[in-house]
Amino acid sequence: MTHIREHLKNTTKAVIAGDWHGNYSWVKNKAVYMCQRFDTDTIIQLGDFGFIPGTSEFTKLDTLLGKKGVTVFFVDGNHEPFDTYRARPTVEDGFQQLGTNIVRIMRGTVFDLGGTHCLGLGGAGSIDRQYRTAGKDWFPDEYITGVDAEAAITNTRALQQEGHRIDFMFTHDAPAGINIPMERIGYTPNPRVEAACNMNRILLGSVVNEVAPRALFHGHYHTQYTSTYTTRHTQPNGITTLDDVRVIGLPKDNTHDKGGHPGFWLLNTTLYQQNGTIAAKMV
Repeated sequence: MTHIREHLKNTTKAVIAGDWHGNYSWVKNKAVYMCQRFDTDTIIQLGDFGFIPGTSEFTKLDTLLGKKGVTVFFVDGNHEPFDTYRARPTVEDGFQQLGTNIVRIMRGTVFDLGGTHCLGLGGAGSIDRQYRTAGKDWFPDEYITGVDAEAAITNTRALQQEGHRIDFMFTHDAPAGINIPMERIGYTPNPRVEAACNMNRILLGSVVNEVAPRALFHGHYHTQYTSTYTTRHTQPNGITTLDDVRVIGLPKDNTHDKGGHPGFWLLNTTLYQQNGTIAAKMV
């Protein structure tokens, strides 16, 4: 899918968005509007996309994006129709084109975004799994696997051997060790489910330690915050270094901050390469 990589390579500004849960009005009136306002044709969405291929809502969204000249690239969340994805077109070069203007970033895919090096690694555990039905609204595919983690690390090593580093990592979950300011969930999770969710974060953390991105954007927890995650990274020469990763959590659909602004961030790769500015909250 050369055209997909070319699109991303030529993108210097991208809107970063949290969970959408299939909320068409939110995407139309907020996300697409932000693209027009800030003159970009690219959205990177951080999972729980919520629009199911083959449905009228998916087609309506794809049509809207086409009319507005916008393409959405998303990583897996935990609430995804994985059975539908498996039945869709073959994955090529790390991407699965689900619609004309809707592209799934497969786990472990490394890509060039406006001259920066990026890594996608979706997936997370459903803490409410006890209230879901396997094969209907819950799929074991939601968890990051060892194969996913190894793919992310392997695909990154080629960059590291050339003296490069991943600039931006896009995930759904957050690595273990980050204190996420989130509201109480209102019920007691099943201990085994909670343990599985924690293992997902630990596995993601192991990738972050190896990859040592400059910044990580994630969704899943429906809250907006920034934090710092310190990695212990062993370089090919055997030297262990400590690197700080800026972690940015994005809120879900229908969420505004105290100033009434939706929780989108604007990633400007030109500014990043000029002065190190990672991203700015969109207002």
